Amino acid sequence: MANGNENLLEILTLWKNKKQIKTEKELNHALQVSDLIASFFCPGEFYYFILNFYDVSFDYVHPDVEKVIGCTPEAYNFGVIFEKMHPEDRLRTQQKETAAAHFFYDKLPQEKIPFYKSSYTFRIKDQKGDWKTILHQSIALQVNEDGKIHYVLCVHSDITFLNPNADDQISFIGLNGEPTYYATIGEQDEFQQNGDIILVSDREKEIIMLLAAGFSSKQIGGQLFISPHTVDTHRRNLLKKMGVQNTLELVAICLKKGLI
Repeated sequence: MANGNENLLEILTLWKNKKQIKTEKELNHALQVSDLIASFFCPGEFYYFILNFYDVSFDYVHPDVEKVIGCTPEAYNFGVIFEKMHPEDRLRTQQKETAAAHFFYDKLPQEKIPFYKSSYTFRIKDQKGDWKTILHQSIALQVNEDGKIHYVLCVHSDITFLNPNADDQISFIGLNGEPTYYATIGEQDEFQQNGDIILVSDREKEIIMLLAAGFSSKQIGGQLFISPHTVDTHRRNLLKKMGVQNTLELVAICLKKGLI
């Protein structure tokens, strides 16, 4: 665990040095946890936790963490995450968090911080000893008047069924019409705007997420108040746009491009 401990220490030190919180006054944004989670890509089992940057601790961990990785909420901490994380992904995660800190604190205007969701993947071992691929998504819940993040909502979703490859990319997904960016680890100064975002409408994103959750065209049509035929048309158009053959490939490539 020597390398894992070093990577964990780097991340904790990184965010502790970056936070520099001087006041508890919040910026005016009132996005609620339940509303935010509804906008996250959570096709299968998932859990969430609230990270407090005052002391880099967890203020709350959802009980479903036990379903996903076999750890009780009380025992869950950064040490557990890195102990269970695939050895090849520990350094990757450290580098992705470094890129995230650089993006939010050095590249992004202070007022834009609450409207960006960071997203990347890593592998973790569950209670049976099997490797699961986790989609990590996080967004600031509270930012102080100096532009430093206080509370963060983190959602970990099991996307093993998508069979995604381990990669070196982190995405910064813009909400409320903000553009989406991505970065490749090792190139923290290079944040590329994702031009592919214009290819997928909000309605198409809704359909992709519902397809990923296993809903049929009829069920999706019922939820979105459109006909199953319209759903099928959207699906065919999406497959053509993304150059893929099936729904799993569609979801995987949209995830990789930071579109969902």
